[in-house]
Amino acid sequence: MGFTDFLRTIHSKHEKLKHTIHNKWRYPLPKSGQYAMALFYFCIPIVGGHYVMEWAKSKSVDEIGARGEKLKEKKLQGFGNKTVIDGKVEAVGA
Repeated sequence: MGFTDFLRTIHSKHEKLKHTIHNKWRYPLPKSGQYAMALFYFCIPIVGGHYVMEWAKSKSVDEIGARGEKLKEKKLQGFGNKTVIDGKVEAVGA
C-alpha cells in the first residue's frame, strides 16, 4: 500500500463521515434554537476580536510603554493636516 493509496483511503473515510454528519443526523432546530445559534455565531467574532485587541494593546505597552516612554521620538511633529517642514508648520494634503 503506497502513500497515495493511504491518502485516498483517508479521503474516502472523511467523505463518508461528512455525508453521515450532514445527512443522517440532520434535525431542524426550533425557533428558540435558531435564535440561540444565531447569537452564538454572532458572539464568536465579537469575543474573539475583543481578546485580539487586548493582546494587541498589551504588545503595544511592551513595545512603546504605557504612555510612550520607550519611544525614541517623544514629541509629536505634526497633527491633522499640519506638519513641521524645515522648522515651519505647514498644511499638507488637500
